[in-house]
Amino acid sequence: MPKLYHYEDSGLPNIWLDGGVEVTETPYGPATSIANLDNLHHEIAMDIIGTLGPVTGAEFRFLRIELDLSQRVLAQCIKSTEKNVQRWESARDKDVPGPAGFAIGALYVAKKSDEKFRELMDAVSELDTEITELQHREFRLTDNHWEAA
Repeated sequence: MPKLYHYEDSGLPNIWLDGGVEVTETPYGPATSIANLDNLHHEIAMDIIGTLGPVTGAEFRFLRIELDLSQRVLAQCIKSTEKNVQRWESARDKDVPGPAGFAIGALYVAKKSDEKFRELMDAVSELDTEITELQHREFRLTDNHWEAA
């Protein structure tokens, strides 16, 4: 009987894998490889969405990351605030309010099933990344003098 692998790197406490996991020893410690990770994450997301009952903060965060959205942009998409999204995600074992849990599930399904919506969400995600990069300020030390990079 193969041993189940506790997939803690998913950010979810209750994910166990039966097969598809290879652990290799390296000079830096064990390295784990999981087969078809994108498909696994999709199946986890669909299981979360398809389960009756509320979404937990950990599940909400997992779905947000799968949507590739920042907390700020997701909050705007579901007509909430970034502070609410932060609070829901940090309360990992607590239930997210029903409308927000439903909204993130609907966004995920729409992104995966509708080509135009997927293109829109990808564009939003790309714009969000660009805005975040613009907020990132870099400085370089040259000849003992700091300057904007």
